[in-house]
Amino acid sequence: MTSIVGSVLERAPSGSHAAPRLPSSSGMSGFPVAQHRSTSKSAFVRRREEESKIAGPSTRIREVPVVVPQNRPFNPGPLSIESDVSEDWRDEIGRQNQRRVENMTDEEREKEKQEIFARFGSDIGDILKKAKETREKKRKRELDTLSNKDPLHVSLPEASPPPYRSISAATSRPSTPNRPPRKLRFAELSPKDVYKDASCPPPPTADDETVSLGSYKGPLVKNNTEPEPEEGTPEYIRRRYFPSAPATNPDLEWMKAAISDTPSSDASPLDQVRFDLSGTPIPRAKSLSLPTHLGLHHHAEGSHAGYTIDDIFLLARSTVVAQRAAMLGVLVGVAKWLRDGCPGVEQDVSRDIPSKTLPLLKRILFAGLEVLPEKGSVGARGIDVVWQCLIGWETREIAALEVDLEDLEYQFGEIELNLPGSTTSSPAPSVSALIDVIPLDKVLPQIAPLVISPPDFGTTESQRNLTSNQHQLLSFWHCQHLPPPPRDSIPSALKCLTTLVVASRSNAQAICDPADALLKFVTGSPPDPDLLIGTLRVYAALAKYGLYSHSATDAQELWMRLGTHPRDVKVVEAWAALLEAWMICARDPHRTSPSHDILWSRVVAWGWGDDVLALNALSTEARDVITLRMASTQSAIWGCISAWLEGARVNAVRGGEAEREAALTMLKADFESPSGTGQCTIGATVAGLKTELEVLKHTLRISTLANAAVYASSLASILRLSLACSTTFDLPVPEISQLCASLVSSPVWSMADKSGLAGLYGEVLCRQLSSLLVQYLRFARRLPGTTDDMWLAQAFAIILRLRVGDEDVALDLLGDVLLAVNSEWVKPRGLVVPQVIWDRGGLEVLLPIFTHVRKGIFPETWDTSETEIVRASLLLAKLARELVRRFASALVGSACMSRSEVVFGCMKVFMLEHEQEHDKGTDEVFRDAVVGQLMDDLVAPFTLQHARADEDADDDLEVVARQFLGATPFYQYYTDFVALYDAVSFAHPLFTRLLLPPTSMRYAVDFGHLMKNVRVPVDAVIAGGLWEYLYPVETNNEMIRAYLRVLFTDAGAAQGFTRLVALHHVSCGVWPDLNKVKGAEDEEAKKLFNLVVGQGTADVVGDVMRYTQRSEGGVVVPPPQCFELGEGVKAERMALIRRWCASDVAEKMVALYM
Repeated sequence: MTSIVGSVLERAPSGSHAAPRLPSSSGMSGFPVAQHRSTSKSAFVRRREEESKIAGPSTRIREVPVVVPQNRPFNPGPLSIESDVSEDWRDEIGRQNQRRVENMTDEEREKEKQEIFARFGSDIGDILKKAKETREKKRKRELDTLSNKDPLHVSLPEASPPPYRSISAATSRPSTPNRPPRKLRFAELSPKDVYKDASCPPPPTADDETVSLGSYKGPLVKNNTEPEPEEGTPEYIRRRYFPSAPATNPDLEWMKAAISDTPSSDASPLDQVRFDLSGTPIPRAKSLSLPTHLGLHHHAEGSHAGYTIDDIFLLARSTVVAQRAAMLGVLVGVAKWLRDGCPGVEQDVSRDIPSKTLPLLKRILFAGLEVLPEKGSVGARGIDVVWQCLIGWETREIAALEVDLEDLEYQFGEIELNLPGSTTSSPAPSVSALIDVIPLDKVLPQIAPLVISPPDFGTTESQRNLTSNQHQLLSFWHCQHLPPPPRDSIPSALKCLTTLVVASRSNAQAICDPADALLKFVTGSPPDPDLLIGTLRVYAALAKYGLYSHSATDAQELWMRLGTHPRDVKVVEAWAALLEAWMICARDPHRTSPSHDILWSRVVAWGWGDDVLALNALSTEARDVITLRMASTQSAIWGCISAWLEGARVNAVRGGEAEREAALTMLKADFESPSGTGQCTIGATVAGLKTELEVLKHTLRISTLANAAVYASSLASILRLSLACSTTFDLPVPEISQLCASLVSSPVWSMADKSGLAGLYGEVLCRQLSSLLVQYLRFARRLPGTTDDMWLAQAFAIILRLRVGDEDVALDLLGDVLLAVNSEWVKPRGLVVPQVIWDRGGLEVLLPIFTHVRKGIFPETWDTSETEIVRASLLLAKLARELVRRFASALVGSACMSRSEVVFGCMKVFMLEHEQEHDKGTDEVFRDAVVGQLMDDLVAPFTLQHARADEDADDDLEVVARQFLGATPFYQYYTDFVALYDAVSFAHPLFTRLLLPPTSMRYAVDFGHLMKNVRVPVDAVIAGGLWEYLYPVETNNEMIRAYLRVLFTDAGAAQGFTRLVALHHVSCGVWPDLNKVKGAEDEEAKKLFNLVVGQGTADVVGDVMRYTQRSEGGVVVPPPQCFELGEGVKAERMALIRRWCASDVAEKMVALYM
């Protein structure tokens, strides 16, 4: 068979190209002499010579033809193709093989044939035949192509550059020149080459009922236009960097998506969000397409770009400093993203964010606190993280306030941030919630080295953030806060000291010793205003504890010099505040602990009285316009004068008469002259406050409230000065009285209940308004026309407006009220009070409680029982409302306890029995006849029988309860209340009625699930209106089932409140005329009606069929008018009944309308 293949022509070496000779060997090395292969015939040549002897002489050209270039012109005549074909090497080999076969005998032919079959298979003939046909078809196509071309436009082949000749080893063979590339070919498969399993069914035959679709005759063209893979994908990386490696190469498995790419079923949507290096979330559609050079694939899930929350916290603990710093920078961006409301995320993530924001912020905050002591970029990034969580978190809310926080702090001092119940709206939790979880006893010592020796981070931003973090953390020690960040007007170091002082007494005592160093800021000529103001504020804060009083003696010359030269208005205000604090301490030195040496005799010797009057002389010039800044400064001066006169009344000769005369002499011109500072300030203050309150009735804004607070503070200082001077200064008393009455009923007090910074600053600003009311109450008591009843009514109205920080004032007012109200005061006024209360000490039994609040102890002789305390408390609440109703009827809706406050107060009386043992023969407090009667009297005005149309619709029981419960949910409290009702109530009437308010449609459906099937008359229900129990219509299936149980088990009359509510919601679920959402073809309505017909009694079915109600206007049709149907509604309902029920049942139902 091998003889069929053509011989390979091998050139004989010529003499002109003799091989280089090797150096001759001496033969002494032991190796044979090398012999080149050209000196002897190769095995291939010898075999070819043997074959030629057998086949005879060959016509094959044995010599290489000489190529002779011809310089003939190109003739564009027809090309001769036959000559090329005849010289084809395949034809030559075919002719040789043909001659050889002809020379063979039959035996040789058969032998060669069997050898071919054994070597290539029995179908080799078909294969060669198909190959020959393929060549002939290809040759024919080439002939057709050449014959169709224009002979004048023959394209000559372009000259190609010579092939690149690579330098190979001496053992490699040179490649054949101009050899065409080899093509890999495969044998075609025939049906008999396909393996058939014996278990497979046989193929269909011609007899089978099979429809043939024919066979495809066209060529099988492979589609090689595959789309280019996206950049960054594993396939792109393989084609780009490993083009020769197949896709199934196991060495490239590392590029494929990991199993962890698929999020686990328990992973929350927020945990699946991926962030870039700036903390911005990456959309899910782009996480697989972003390129790898962005640095977003350095995590375990290499196919996704970006880092999840867990990835960030894991890499934030990396041992590589750069990687750790980068991840802390990402945490800064994530905190900022949470602060901005989490923009750019899917809906499922938005729903998951509110519950995950606070825990995530805590993790971010602790990650920053952990690296604060670190040096370099890690420590700087840690400072940025803490700053973003504590201070930067508030920037959005601060911007929403639209007010200058520096002015607020300057005028009103510290702001308590961690007030009870103060939490911002989702997703932004309060900063106090973050501070509460910080172990300050461990964190502050870590910050101490940074305070003593601040590191140089190379950027002013990191330095500023470090100072802000110190200020914020220190300000939260014992829940005190100063608005961040530090401002240039007051140095941040002095501000931090003030924060520490106002935080706690222990901090103030620790700062007393180094406080001497601050005196250098007072000794300058002239002193720097900013440093001087900061120093005076630190000393004023210390003076509130009675501390650092020795500086008044030790630095007497400095203080005297400070009071002699003109000063800036801000310096005057700070200096007046310090003098006021020192003189208040000097009024009674024994009330401060430890006692100090600022005695009133020294105040007189130092001439502080003249100094304070000199301060007022700075503003004696007449002013046509009084600005807010002027009013604030003048208020501080008048407060200082009032403190001096109040101390003189206690310590000076003849009750300070001489001091008052001196003050009146100085102030007379200011308040008697129409152009004086006092009269101008009074007029501007009253007019300004009236204007601001009018604006606040329509729009509640912090900026407006801040202006109102400045005016209120100024007016309060005028009233205080008037009391200290024992004169009225020709004040417009009726106008001030009307202004205070408007302030009591103003909606401005609701701003303190808002969430976030608005509520926190609202609380502080409302404190200025309550201070005005307190000063007016003291001022009004000395007016000639004020009766005891009127003053008590004003006192009860104002007590409810006192804020956090007014506790001492409230205790003083309540003490005066309790002493004024006794049995002799009650009888002439026709007030009905059980005699047993007076027999047991009246309202004075509550006074020891006030003593306990102040001193933490009860008198040893105090033996008042729990029932007696409840009686006195309920009587006090009843008298307060009665007095306000009689003498200040315009304030009844705003100055008395609201419906929710009364309901929750009565709930607290019943909850006194919670977790108490009731088997010792002691009666429950709520079963006392006097207690029960007083509670009935309190809730009576809030029943449906006495419901008022002008009642506050925003009265919320949960908001009222939060002030008492704190972090405990009201739902948990109500659950315990219901459990107590089941245990001890025995269907107590008021206990039963108190179950109903939380089940109205104003509250969550969870309260309705606890609803009891109780019998309460409709008129006795505590509610603002029946409408709030009926609308919106209930759609919760569990509540509908609960209402059905009420209807199916209650055998009472239809007028029962619980049955009426159940009947309403079930009927609205059936009839389209009661619920516009329902239609005539509503399947649920049909099922509900059939359920009522099948399980309800005749009364229940009849009531459901006849019930009607208005759905608009807020007016409810009470029973029995709600069972009177119009003829048109009857016709519609009868048509529905005939459609829903069988004919016999429908006729029975329709008969009920007749």
